[in-house]
Amino acid sequence: MLRETSIIGKTTNRAELSLSIKEGGKQEASVICLKVKNLRELKSGKGSAAESIQKAMDLAEESKGVYYENQDYLFFIFAPTKTRTFKNEKIALEIAEKIQNLFAGHNKIFNQKIEFGISLDYGTIVAKIENGIFKFMAMGSVMTSAKRIASLSRGEVLLGERMNELLRLSIRTERHIREGISVFSVKEIKRENEEARKCIDRFMKRMEDK
Repeated sequence: MLRETSIIGKTTNRAELSLSIKEGGKQEASVICLKVKNLRELKSGKGSAAESIQKAMDLAEESKGVYYENQDYLFFIFAPTKTRTFKNEKIALEIAEKIQNLFAGHNKIFNQKIEFGISLDYGTIVAKIENGIFKFMAMGSVMTSAKRIASLSRGEVLLGERMNELLRLSIRTERHIREGISVFSVKEIKRENEEARKCIDRFMKRMEDK
């Protein structure tokens, strides 16, 4: 059953924030924070902007991200409890990039613009699935940090320091200081060469067969 969000869009993977979780699993999560700076203007849920925001939610959901809403901030959380993998940084980066491209493309075509910022951060949460609902409690400052960095974004994907460190071999970034906070913009994503990957796979298979 689809759950209607209080602002805009529908999702089957809505997360709930809990102040206390018993028997939850402590884990590291990759967090996308999307700040739609004119979200209140789009509250009716009608028009091209609403459709594009729904597409962003669908992108995250298709990759097993869960959705949490806080005022005009939309969070997409990629956690092992849901994704069944401990390595969620790259998929979160890919989804963040797709959302950025989606909204940039939207703003070139439609009169109803989306004013947005995107951040990507990494931190510890406690989470569990209860009655089919993803419930979580943030440890430390990951949610606050993600919100702050998203508010500093000018339509680009900005990374926090922990996420930048984890992805340093996969991306090239540029460090900025905005309002006294260190953030990293993505300058290049190093795509894995498909043919090189196949060669490595064939080599590994030969080694295993020996």
